[in-house]
Parts: sequence; structure tokens; C-alpha cells
Amino acid sequence: MISIGRELVLLEDLVLDIGAYKYEHPGGLFSLQHNSGRDVTKYFHGGYAMEEGVTPHQHSGVARAIVNSLIIGRLGNSTQSCEAKVLSKRDVTVNTSAFLIDGPLVPEISLDNIGKSYLVTAKTENGFEITR
Repeated sequence: MISIGRELVLLEDLVLDIGAYKYEHPGGLFSLQHNSGRDVTKYFHGGYAMEEGVTPHQHSGVARAIVNSLIIGRLGNSTQSCEAKVLSKRDVTVNTSAFLIDGPLVPEISLDNIGKSYLVTAKTENGFEITR
């Protein structure tokens, strides 16, 4: 669809059409335009900022309601969940921490797995519920 001019992004397993909304985005047109065709999950949940020295933004419930209005599809079976044990934690910024985790979804260490992200969806008795 992107090849025919639609501006789409992924948020978790949701496909969003940002074509009309990008002009209304409080964070500006650039952030959405620059990420068209990409997964914006890490930005939406405040894990990263697009610029050095800028604090990552955590979106509100209102932002989530807007996201819900932009959904045009869902990726089928694209995510997996499991319980993972946290082996260590290191704070990267106020909003972001790096975890060393162990669980069935954790890939072997290789260059192919650099940049893979996991969403912590719940705290469990033995660790965390994570989604890849």
C-alpha cells in the first residue's frame, strides 16, 4: 500500500493510516512523515526520541484514542508473548531501561538480532510478560 502513496506505520501489531492525521500531530509533521512505512512502537511508548538531547515523549490516553481511530488493519500472528525472567536492569534515560532477559522468545546473540524490541505488557510473579 505504501507503494501506491498511502502513508502507513506500525504500532505494536496495528497498521495505522497517518496520511490525513500527520498534519494534526502535536509533535509535528516531520516525526510522522520521517517514519512512514516503519514501526513507531518504541517512539509511541517513550522508549526513544528522534533527536539527541530530546526527552522521549510518553503519549497519553487521548493519543491512544486517536491511534484507535487510525487503525486500518492488524498484522496476524505477528506477535508472540511469554513470561521472561529479568536477569539485570540498567537505566538508559528517565523513560527507558535496558534489561537482560531470559525466556523462550529471547533470540540467540547474533548480529541479526541487534535492534529487536520487546514490549513489557505485565508484571508477573516470576518476572514479566513480554511481547515481541
